[in-house]
Amino acid sequence: MTGEINKSLLIDQYLKTERVLRNFFDNYTLSVCIGHCVKTKKGPNCCEDQDSRITEINVNLIGQDILAMRSAKYTKFSSQGCGYLSPHGCILKEYRSPICNTFVCEDLEEYFDRLGPKFGSELKGIERLAVSIFKGFPDTQEENIVRLERMVSTLSQKIDMLLPPNTSVWDYVTKIWRVKQVTSA
Repeated sequence: MTGEINKSLLIDQYLKTERVLRNFFDNYTLSVCIGHCVKTKKGPNCCEDQDSRITEINVNLIGQDILAMRSAKYTKFSSQGCGYLSPHGCILKEYRSPICNTFVCEDLEEYFDRLGPKFGSELKGIERLAVSIFKGFPDTQEENIVRLERMVSTLSQKIDMLLPPNTSVWDYVTKIWRVKQVTSA
């Protein structure tokens, strides 16, 4: 970017990237994260006791703006962890930290691999590109955002082709798990 940096453009690109990721994660991973991390506590809970990691935004030039917008729009749900995690998942619909927008834990990658061949690695590819977008500010990221949209769309279509109507990824994968456990016993 030459000349004066347009913060509004960068914030718009941040929010656009966030929307692409949130739509995907809300549609395909929310039930996995809530079903696995929040409700059952079998694995590490990504959002608890991570206050400094989650609330610290390191987005060049606009990090403080995003933090201020989040604080103005949302009230913390609790004083534990990042403060925005409810029993139903994250209450933030926008202005999330880049780590919250992008993080794919090993368990989630494994769930996606059980869903379909190499789906977990495709999900990790989405994570890597999204991280590079957030780290790439203050340069414009429109080209990478379009690439991210294509990657998300491709994986979404593959998942939609597999899932029966009204079935979540969590339900589908746990059903496969139960069937495999019964047949291998």
